[in-house]
Amino acid sequence: MSTETPAKRLRLEALLAYPPTTRCREILALLKAIVAEYPDQVRLDIYYAGESPSGMPTRGYQALDKRKTVPSAYLNGHMILCAELPSLEALRREVDAELQRGPAEWQD
Repeated sequence: MSTETPAKRLRLEALLAYPPTTRCREILALLKAIVAEYPDQVRLDIYYAGESPSGMPTRGYQALDKRKTVPSAYLNGHMILCAELPSLEALRREVDAELQRGPAEWQD
């Protein structure tokens, strides 16, 4: 049995409607594609509007309080998409930039 602490992963967070709208499903598919590309470096937390999050959201996500847009997505606590859906390449560039900053800069 290993006693090693799991490596810290960069957080992607999604705030979605329940039931998910077409836009929610598009955002979720985009975020899951990123996680599939970086499975050991990125994790995805999904929150549904009107429900308490199952885990502890990042400080940046929490700081937005009632100003969050549904649907929206956050990278390391910063909103990265809400109205316009970025391309997978654009999102990948943002994730790569955060990964370059390193785990010391990532929000828990």
